[in-house]
Order: sequence, then structure tokens, then C-alpha cells
Amino acid sequence: MMTLKEKKLGEPAYEYLRNWLKKGHVIAKAIVDSVDLSGGQVTALLPEGVTLKEAYEFAKGGKMPEPPRSAWRYGPNSVIKPVANTAKEFAKGIDTFIGSSRWHVCIVEDLMSSRTDGWIKKTNSKVLFCGDQVFHWLSQFGGSGTAYDMAREALGHPPHVGILARTPENSVILQASREVPESELREIAKNVMCLFMSAYDGESYVIWRKG
Repeated sequence: MMTLKEKKLGEPAYEYLRNWLKKGHVIAKAIVDSVDLSGGQVTALLPEGVTLKEAYEFAKGGKMPEPPRSAWRYGPNSVIKPVANTAKEFAKGIDTFIGSSRWHVCIVEDLMSSRTDGWIKKTNSKVLFCGDQVFHWLSQFGGSGTAYDMAREALGHPPHVGILARTPENSVILQASREVPESELREIAKNVMCLFMSAYDGESYVIWRKG
């Protein structure tokens, strides 16, 4: 059975996060402006046997073991092997965080979608909007999916920006409003306790936690 562990990482991991944050939207930019990442610890959730050198290969997959043949799908002239990832394991941490306080929230800043996209009109997902930007969210009061949904959303490419943070007590997010002012998102981002972004070709995450 595969054993997953959080491997402590050094400066290359901080640079990976900073480089992608610079390409993000309002939450990412607020973190760049207001949060000193050097004051926290960066890890990666990876199988136990992955070396530190391999852990720094953020753009390269192949860290997770190949799925069993029973999970393969066969076409007339093809074989599709599902790519394993750590979303289910990481979702446990999201659940624990959300369950520990009514003011805690998980937000994933979707770097690929806009509010006019067709899938938003067709789905019942309660995504949030800030202008044209789209955000997936979860709190004790509701959200646009489960903890597992949040973990999977963060595995997009380019890496979506996921955060675990504390909201203001009068937060419009907790009131289930779909329109969120940029000022509130920036305030929440200042209170980030955990930042997570996709790496390893969508197999896992680089994770920053406040020190």
C-alpha cells in the first residue's frame, strides 16, 4: 500500500509558489502584496519513496504509482491509464480545517474560468464571482462542493490558487452571496493559514503553511 507523507521543501518551492502567484488574480495578488511566505513552511504531499531531488521537479509527473490494471480503460485501439493523485488525502485536511471553526473557509481561485463560461450556466455549483473572476468555496455554511471537490479544483493547470483562511465575521461569503467584493477577498487572503497549488503534472500539491 502506498504511504503518503508531507516532504519538507526549501527555497525552490518558495520560488515555485511566488512565480505562479504573480500570474494569479485578486487572491494571488493580495498574497504577493501582504504575506511573507518566508515566515511559513513549504511541503509537498508525495509517496514516501520520492527523493528531495524528485520533489523539486515540480513540472514533472510520475511521482505517483501506476494504477492497477483493473482501473485501466480499453478502447478499440487504445488503453487509458488513470493518473493517480493525492486529492482524497489532501481533502481530509480541508475537512478538518473547515470543521474547526465556523469562520474558516477554503477558496480556490479558478485561473481558467470566467463567469460567462457555459459550464457555469449549466451547473448547480454555487461558485463565487468577483467581477469576471470565478472562485470555488467551502465553509460550514455551504459552498460550491465538498472538500474533495476543492482539492480536485486546485489540481487544474495553470495551477489554481487554493487557500485555507479565516473570514471576517460579517463576511458576505458566509452569507452565501454569489458576488464578493475584491476588498473582502483581499482581506481574507491576508489571513491565509494555508496555501496550496498544483504541481507534478496534476498529481499533487506544493503546500505552504503559516509559521
